[in-house]
Amino acid sequence: MPYLWGIVAVVSMSLSAPAAAINLPSGFTEQVAIGSGLNGPVGMAFLPDGRLLVIQQGNNTNGNADDDAKVKLWADATLSTLLTMSEVNTGGERGLLGIAVDPAFPSRPYIYVFYTNNSPQKIHIARYTVGGGLNDPSSADLTIDSNTKVILLHDIPDDASNHNGGTLRFGPDGKLYVSVGDDADRCDAQDRTLLKGKILRINVDGVTGAFDAGSDRASLDPGDNPFSGDVNLDKRLIWAYGLRNPFRFSIDPVSGRTYVGDVGHNTREETSEGSPPANEGGSSNADNFAWPYYEGTHVPANPNCGITPPPNHPPIFEYDHGGRGSLSVIASNVCAGEDAGFDVVVSDDQQCAAASSVAVKGTARVMATGSLGVIPPQINVESGFKVESNGGFSTHSANPCPACP
Repeated sequence: MPYLWGIVAVVSMSLSAPAAAINLPSGFTEQVAIGSGLNGPVGMAFLPDGRLLVIQQGNNTNGNADDDAKVKLWADATLSTLLTMSEVNTGGERGLLGIAVDPAFPSRPYIYVFYTNNSPQKIHIARYTVGGGLNDPSSADLTIDSNTKVILLHDIPDDASNHNGGTLRFGPDGKLYVSVGDDADRCDAQDRTLLKGKILRINVDGVTGAFDAGSDRASLDPGDNPFSGDVNLDKRLIWAYGLRNPFRFSIDPVSGRTYVGDVGHNTREETSEGSPPANEGGSSNADNFAWPYYEGTHVPANPNCGITPPPNHPPIFEYDHGGRGSLSVIASNVCAGEDAGFDVVVSDDQQCAAASSVAVKGTARVMATGSLGVIPPQINVESGFKVESNGGFSTHSANPCPACP
């Protein structure tokens, strides 16, 4: 049976009203894993043995150390801090935004993080080495030494305080996929010499402690990306482009297809399906999700990017802002169903946590929507997920609104 895991951070004030009943899809159950001790959790990743890493986005503007950007461990019913990152720039949508565990862990005892750096003001992708009780699933005795940090990417612009993207996911091909927003400069999403408004696919196998993010950039090219071998080293890393703010995406662990929640502009929120790698039966061409020429199936005003408008890449699910204010899609999580080849994509809203499930089986799409209920102001819920053989772990994130339409 699939489980819907909620990682809940409760602040000091008591709940003034109970949360509305959560209407889960058939066959799902809900489990709260962590009920306290988290401030602003925005991502999580499971170690292969089931221990859980959670990241706090960080808010270093208020002087409260509890709100710093941190990597925390949940193991043996204990929450502990493994790493505090003072170099993270916070405010707006910035912060420590993504985490992934090396697929060969613990033989490769690495975690990878996505964060906005404070000086220089750039997006960084970095690797850390985990030490301690690597082979004991019940042990909370893990460590992360900040001196083991290896920066893989260090120069993605972060001029705006929003549209950062922020997801790190390993695909079944062992490559690291990274989502990057357009940095509030929409035409950059169509510029294939820039890393903004893209999903990147990089090779981390050859990264050593002596890796240099500048001179060793070429080694991150997997060799089978759509633009591998291009004279422009950034272009080599692009897997898909034409995205506005792909804050969260997931990867089907069997097919390798990507499912992207792209935060909309004035009209539509969308969940889109991307191609798997060519070695998984996909195309060798990069998916162009067509922002800013399309917002879902809506055609915005001419963005005047100086290029021939691309054809649309229609989403598999979209919804209009009308009736919900400016609610944003904040997760597109794929989880393995009980039937072979059956996936569910869940798109969640920032405010009302209204879930929309898209059943994907072959070329068929079956839509089902339903309210997850209003979440009180004192609760924040994380938006990561995990896929296991017995089903998918997914969570939803919300700020409250008076009522869900």
